[in-house]
Amino acid sequence: MNRDLFDQIGGDNARGSDASERADSIELEMVLHYDTGKAIQVSDTGEEACAVWLPRSQIEVSGVGKTVNAAKKDGQRTVLPVVTVSIPEWLAKDKGL
Repeated sequence: MNRDLFDQIGGDNARGSDASERADSIELEMVLHYDTGKAIQVSDTGEEACAVWLPRSQIEVSGVGKTVNAAKKDGQRTVLPVVTVSIPEWLAKDKGL
């Protein structure tokens, strides 16, 4: 099958995998501690000691335009952005979210 025909019938989305992955995903509002480009560290409390790393290849992240007061592991206070994370349900359970 040539690429033009493949694109006309839906490309990669025609396989249905993208739709099934989104159906099993959930959206969480989280505090963003770090972003390395390949992974993000987030928490739901703003406490870095409770934060988990999530691989960017498995999630979608978007800013919500809010910030919160947060704490680093050493107790230092800081202000961090809040993001919405769309994450597969299995990964959220695995990470304790």
